[in-house]
Amino acid sequence: MEWLVFCKPNEFDKRSIKKRSLDYQLINYILNLIQDMHDRLNFFNHAGHKIMWCDYSKSGEEQMIKLLEEAVVYGKTAGDHLNILADFKSTPKCPEFNKKLKAYGKSYHQSGIEVKAAILGIDSPLKRVVVNATMAITRIKNVRLFDSKEDALKWLVES
Repeated sequence: MEWLVFCKPNEFDKRSIKKRSLDYQLINYILNLIQDMHDRLNFFNHAGHKIMWCDYSKSGEEQMIKLLEEAVVYGKTAGDHLNILADFKSTPKCPEFNKKLKAYGKSYHQSGIEVKAAILGIDSPLKRVVVNATMAITRIKNVRLFDSKEDALKWLVES
């Protein structure tokens, strides 16, 4: 990317204005992507417990996989205990996502990180079967499905 030097108003030409406009649009686009990722993946405190929020809702398979990969890296910064609140409302069937989730889940289990996950948005019986099978394969025992965020948070902070 070319760095632009700001010039006096009478020195503007159409090309420099156009370049600034394109640079501005690119920077805005990147900042929006970062903000979207932060809105979808972050840590917050609830009742003295650190919880990782993962919002997969209304995402396509590609975005879900990118978010999962970021969540794995982000989650390993939590220490030896990780509380996860994940929302899967209005998500498509994603075989590749499930495959990656199983692999990452096994790596967490093998690394000794204790994971407790509350999952929202699993509204169909088929999705519930897939989630339960995935958790059985990954050997993560502390996973529950919830209909409300409040109930999920209450369960996550229980000892």
